Amino acid sequence: MFDRYTESARRTLFFARHAVTQLGTASIGTEHVLIGLLRDARKQSIVARILARFQISPVDLRRDLETRFAGGKKIDTSVEVPFGADTKDALRFAADEADSLHHDYIGTEHLLLGLLRAEGSVAASILSERGLRLDDVRTTIVTLLAEPPPEPEAPSRAELIHHIEEIARLVRQLARAAAGSVQADPLTDRIESHLAALRQHLIG
Repeated sequence: MFDRYTESARRTLFFARHAVTQLGTASIGTEHVLIGLLRDARKQSIVARILARFQISPVDLRRDLETRFAGGKKIDTSVEVPFGADTKDALRFAADEADSLHHDYIGTEHLLLGLLRAEGSVAASILSERGLRLDDVRTTIVTLLAEPPPEPEAPSRAELIHHIEEIARLVRQLARAAAGSVQADPLTDRIESHLAALRQHLIG
């Protein structure tokens, strides 16, 4: 199902699953996929550039979502969590959008379009509240992809140090946790998340 997904799109779904673990819900909803998109929205990523055209801060929106949906009982990472019905629709719409744009891959921009097309879903409502409309976003994507790609921006020393220090701290906590325990699995997820972010900083 995910053969056509770019690394960023796959990472988005990883972050969505991680959001479920932290926020505590029975399924991966469109709001979790949106959080995943926003977590991977680096300054020069296609989703960050789309949101910038609409004057939306990915960081502020993600924090708002995480605050809004916090409070559930955290779920062990060993528990299999299915995609919700709206999320399945959004993923199918994302593939449709990629096909209609004649793209042989499914990227984060297609996932964003898929969320917008999933009318009545939590993510579609949230994006609509902030002024995003399907046709406008689709047009913006076509425009951005036709432009020369931006020059890669080197990560700041502070960003790299933050991720390295956070990984070291989490590894120390993991070393004190019993293997396979409720504490160990979330720590492993967070370490993988920081490693993914650090890798992305280093390879661009």
